[in-house]
Amino acid sequence: MPYVSAWPSRRLLVVAAALVAFALALLTGASAASADTSACPIPSASQVFSQFGDNAYYSLVPGGNFEGDMSGWTLNGASVVSDNEPWNVGAAGDSQALSISAGGSAISPAFCVNDLFPTWRFFARVAGGFPRWSWLAVSVQWTDQNGNQGVTRVATLGGDFFRTWRPTPTLPLGPALDDSTTMTERLVFSAGDGAGWQIDDVYIDPYAKR
Repeated sequence: MPYVSAWPSRRLLVVAAALVAFALALLTGASAASADTSACPIPSASQVFSQFGDNAYYSLVPGGNFEGDMSGWTLNGASVVSDNEPWNVGAAGDSQALSISAGGSAISPAFCVNDLFPTWRFFARVAGGFPRWSWLAVSVQWTDQNGNQGVTRVATLGGDFFRTWRPTPTLPLGPALDDSTTMTERLVFSAGDGAGWQIDDVYIDPYAKR
C-alpha cells in the first residue's frame, strides 16, 4: 500500500504517539504561533497537480519549494539539497529539495487554516537505506483559537511505493477541524529509521475549487 491514512474525528483531534510526540517536542524551544481567529486569507493558487488528474487549485506553503528562505522551518536531521521533483510544478528553474535523514524531522512554518482548506499534498521519495522498511509519518501540529495545541497524524507513507519521486495522495487538512473552526497549523514530516526521505513542493488547497 502506498500510504495509510488515519482520518481524525471531527469532534476529537487525536494526539499521535511516539514519533509524532517527538516531533512536537522540537517545538518546545520555538515560540508557538498564535492562532488567527479571523477568517483565513485566501492566497493565490494554480492547478499545479493537473497533470496527475487533480484539477484543484493549490497554493505553496511558505518555503515549501525549498528554493529560498528556510528561516520559518524547524529542521532536525534535515537539510536542503540539490535535487528537485522531475515535473517542476513550481518553476522550470527549481533545483532544490528537502532531505530528511532516517530518524529526522522537518516542521513547516505556521499558517492559518479553516474548513475551507480541505486538502494538501506534496512530492516525496526514499533516499537510500532500505525502502521496503522505511516510512514517512505526515502530521499536522495545530493551535486553536483558545490556545489549545496538539498533533494529528494524517498519513504514513510507505517507502516501497516511493522508491522514485511521486506526488502523494491528497491529504486531509481542513476536514481535520470542527466546522467553522480557525486554527494555526504546521505540517510535520518525520522519517522512520529504515531510510532517509526527500520531499519537495508542499502545497495546500485553499478552497477546493474544481
